[in-house]
Amino acid sequence: MNILLIGQSGQVGSEVYRLLSMKHSVYSFSSSALDLRDGDEILDKFKNLAPNLVINAAAYTDVSSAEKNITLARSINALGVKNLALACIKFSVPLFHLSTDYVFEGNKDESYTEDDPASPINSYGRSKLEGEEIIRGFLNDYLIIRTSWVFGNGKNFVKTILNLATNQKEISVIDNQFGGPTSSLAIAQCIDKITEQYFLKQEVAWGTYHFCGHPKTSWNHFAKEICRQAKKKEMLNFTPVINSVTSESYQDNVKRPANSYLSCNKIFSNFGIQQPSWEHELDKYLDNLNEN
Repeated sequence: MNILLIGQSGQVGSEVYRLLSMKHSVYSFSSSALDLRDGDEILDKFKNLAPNLVINAAAYTDVSSAEKNITLARSINALGVKNLALACIKFSVPLFHLSTDYVFEGNKDESYTEDDPASPINSYGRSKLEGEEIIRGFLNDYLIIRTSWVFGNGKNFVKTILNLATNQKEISVIDNQFGGPTSSLAIAQCIDKITEQYFLKQEVAWGTYHFCGHPKTSWNHFAKEICRQAKKKEMLNFTPVINSVTSESYQDNVKRPANSYLSCNKIFSNFGIQQPSWEHELDKYLDNLNEN
């Protein structure tokens, strides 16, 4: 089977490529090599490669910069997705698309389900929601997979904390924002499993799904666990003090959801995919960092 993968150089895209290329012909492109904003280029790729499935792991993901570059974020996360959806319509190809927990406002105490109304509170979330709505409005055969707090290849929270912990004896981390850390490997394995089901059966339960790590945690507790595991693996010479601060006291130009933890019952019910333990995924991730 031919798969067109966009965003191959990103945290999730690189893992998706590694897994799927073992079994399928994966034509992968980084965001710079295949610009979603270029509709003609996208159509050419569809025509020349004849994909049986398209996976979009590309996005403008810098949440802070999206507040300053609203037009740019929207051109990639929404209008670029429209170009992709139009090509999928023309060539009758299903689309797997990655989205975010930031489509939610964050005021709900319980975990967010796929049926909860989306109401993003920052530009990044609004651009991603618009992309979702375009897909739902244009396509019948699609999967939108919302995930959260991703750590993998490239820049991410785990590496930031490790860098700070190497140089500072005290670190201040927000303790009143909650979510589910998710490894890029776990997301790729999720996509891999759904891909295999689709190619075997030629049908899946299309729609919007949530997938993230469990249990629900705060950035502060996540940081403490990163340092605890890293110290145990002798990646740190000492364990820094992790101070608790509120999001209100933290200097940031972006509003972020207080709670964006995702319910993953639907993806388990329809695909048999269980939530991964983020502590276990972190353990594997740190081992890989340590080896490299």
